[in-house]
Amino acid sequence: MNEIIYKLIGLVGGVFGLLIYVSGAQAATISVGPVNDVVQYDYHTIQEAVDIATGQDLIYVTAGEYNENVVIPKNSEIRITGEIGDPSSVVLHGNITFQDSASNTAAVLEDFTIKADGLQYAIQSSQNISLRDMRIRGGNDGVIMKAGNIDINNSFIRRAQHHGLVLQKAAGSLWVYTSTFKKNKAAGIRIDGNFYGRITNSNFLSNRKGLTLKDAELLNAGSDYGLKDCVLRHNFIGVLLINSTMNRSHNTFENNTKDIVTVSAVN
Repeated sequence: MNEIIYKLIGLVGGVFGLLIYVSGAQAATISVGPVNDVVQYDYHTIQEAVDIATGQDLIYVTAGEYNENVVIPKNSEIRITGEIGDPSSVVLHGNITFQDSASNTAAVLEDFTIKADGLQYAIQSSQNISLRDMRIRGGNDGVIMKAGNIDINNSFIRRAQHHGLVLQKAAGSLWVYTSTFKKNKAAGIRIDGNFYGRITNSNFLSNRKGLTLKDAELLNAGSDYGLKDCVLRHNFIGVLLINSTMNRSHNTFENNTKDIVTVSAVN
């Protein structure tokens, strides 16, 4: 019995030691910048930094223009950040693809610009992501969520050939705060399916449709969920509900050809 107890204690001790080691590990900061004779950066492309990053590493991208399409591996928790307070100084001419993910990990993109003119999308994700202080322009669609949750804060999504943001049926929750969707040729946001979340204090300006829901719900039992305290201005249609429902309150509709259009499914 004593021998068995000893082995169990050793096993528990080993696991405990591993947990201490993992929790004590610190995220690394990896720098990306242009080739020059003044400052030496870790890498000169974002993809090189992504390939070496692990866990919650921070990839710091310095001012400059980067021409590449970035692929981020499954279950990523990395954070890619540009120049804080000046997202226009870091420009990615290309797109970012997050590979399929089966975990609850979340990645962060913040403080830089993506220009995806002529491409299928600027960002496509099948995992949880957070967009903070981002500037996204162009693409057939700006951001495509195939699965996972997304939160968008203080970001600007504009001039997509179709939708600024698309949430497909397998996507999870949606949280949008103080962001702007402008001059997207179809909808600022297109939602297919039922979503838990909120769009608040945001602007939908000069889109074909500000917000489109198809066979969808964007609501919760609480009145704070859905569309709240938003401005919808100069859209052809402010909100289009196709066989859909949504809680909405305290929104401003100005100079839209039609503010709200509701279409019921025909059997």
